[in-house]
Amino acid sequence: MTASMTRRNLLTTAGAMAFSGAIMNNLFAANAEIKPAANASEPFGYCLNTSTISGANLGLSEMIDIAGKAKFGAVEPWLRDIEKFIKAGGVLGDLAKKIEDYGMVIPSAIGFAKWIVDDEQQRAAGIEQMKHDMDLVAQLKGTRIAAPPIGANGGKDAKPELANIVERYKVLLDLGRKMGVKPELEVWGSSKTLNNLGDAVHVIINAADADACMLLDVFHLYKGGSSIAGLKLLNASA
Repeated sequence: MTASMTRRNLLTTAGAMAFSGAIMNNLFAANAEIKPAANASEPFGYCLNTSTISGANLGLSEMIDIAGKAKFGAVEPWLRDIEKFIKAGGVLGDLAKKIEDYGMVIPSAIGFAKWIVDDEQQRAAGIEQMKHDMDLVAQLKGTRIAAPPIGANGGKDAKPELANIVERYKVLLDLGRKMGVKPELEVWGSSKTLNNLGDAVHVIINAADADACMLLDVFHLYKGGSSIAGLKLLNASA
C-alpha cells in the first residue's frame, strides 16, 4: 500500500474484494465438481489451464502430472494437446485414470470448432469438429468444452447476427446432450462477435435451455469493456 492510498480508495478496494469473494462463493457453489483448496478459507477450487505452461513444450500427460502434484483440483486441457497425445500412442482411458487418481476433474476443455460462422459449409464442418472434440473430452470424463466465436472474430470475418448465434448455439446444446459434454459460450474481448458479457447473456437467455452456460475470462471481460459488476446479475449456474 502506498502513502497516496486514500480512505475512500481503501474502502472502495475493500468493498470490491468483498464483492469478488461473494461472487466466487456463488460460482464455486455452482461448480462443486472442483474440490476447494485445502485451505478452508478459500471460497473456490483451482483449475489449471494447460496453456499457461505450454511454453515448456510438455506432453499432456506431463502437464497432468504437474497439475496433480501442485494440488490443483482440476485441469483444463486444449484439444490440440489431446490430439498430440493420441497421435503419440497415448490411451485416453489411461489418462482419465491418472486424472482421477490425482483427485482432479476436467470441468472444461479448449477447442476451436467453427460452429458460429455464416458460411453453411464451414459451419457444418465446425459442427462435425465439435462432435469429434466432445467425444475426446467425454473419454477423459470431462463435462464441458469451450465454444468461442472462432471464424467470426475479426478482420474480414463476417459478424453473425445475435439471433442467428442463438439458433447455432442451440444446435451445439442439442449435440452436447447427445455427447455428454456441455458447450460453454465463450466471450472473446478482442473479437467483433461475442466480445462482451451482454451479448453472451443475450444468447444463453434466448437459447432457453437449462444447459446453456458461459466461459468468462476476466481478461476477456476487461478487453471487451464488460464490467465485473455485471456478474452479480447472473445465476451462478450460468
